[in-house]
Amino acid sequence: MSDCTPAEISIGGEIPASVVPPLCQAIAAEGVALEWGEESFAPKSADDLQRACTDRDGVVVLWLCDNQARLGLFESLENFLQEHAIAFRRRSDSTSECDPEIVEHRPGSVPVAIPTNAAGEPVVPVERIRVVEAGLAQALELIKRGDRRGPSALRSVHKRLLKELPPEFPPLATFEIEQFT
Repeated sequence: MSDCTPAEISIGGEIPASVVPPLCQAIAAEGVALEWGEESFAPKSADDLQRACTDRDGVVVLWLCDNQARLGLFESLENFLQEHAIAFRRRSDSTSECDPEIVEHRPGSVPVAIPTNAAGEPVVPVERIRVVEAGLAQALELIKRGDRRGPSALRSVHKRLLKELPPEFPPLATFEIEQFT
């Protein structure tokens, strides 16, 4: 039996008109809804997609959800969006097999999974931060002693900290269907 958990996906950016019919099919096949607990959304046109858009954090996106997403994924829809260079952000709760996460995808890059807590806030394992803290303590000790290696050690620890932090992504662009010219 597969683990199912709530998941949501926001789709943004400019969608080529030629991709609208297969996008509608991919959404309908995934069985996602426009609101938690509602029936599946089966768009048939660009107008259906545009009418379904909603404001999320000040950006109009196509927001979809599923109370029972297998492993918290929208596997075929996410693959479709990647293949067609369409930006998305997926958030899923935990299952017995997977921790909660946010997956960010922007055209021109691979999707990045970011572990989160139950509130959807990115988290970093404490052991990785302890390594940074130890390096910081060493750098500060060098600086305290007046050792000329102190500033270099501090810069090195700063680079390590940046490496350990989750990457930042630009907000999704407004969902728009490219108009025929």
